[in-house]
Amino acid sequence: MKLLIAILMPIAVSAQIVTTNWVMTAQNVREVNGKFYNVDHSVLFTNFYGECENVFDNGILINDNRNGGYKPIFVLNFPKESQPTTGSRQWGRAMKIGTTNIGNETAELLDFGKRHLIPIVKTNGISK
Repeated sequence: MKLLIAILMPIAVSAQIVTTNWVMTAQNVREVNGKFYNVDHSVLFTNFYGECENVFDNGILINDNRNGGYKPIFVLNFPKESQPTTGSRQWGRAMKIGTTNIGNETAELLDFGKRHLIPIVKTNGISK
């Protein structure tokens, strides 16, 4: 008799709905070497300005000639949305990460950083 009563009792059912929204980080929040930085406030970032000498898949080579000399700078992860072209003026803030050899010259190596899509996950429990 006890078994029959247990079967006749209503069973509570619950389910979860998981919703994921994707949000792009702000322009001033970028990732360099696995860490996120606010480029407006980080002392690790420096301003750059110069004429674009060459466009590569992973960045651009610019000549910072503000002091009248020749100073090559390679900027990794320069955004393609800026549509850099040879001869155009480019500027921004990037983190100095070292130097690199391009052809027979040594260039300062900066990383512009990457913006990210960040998942915002929301779980809603539903009971019946």
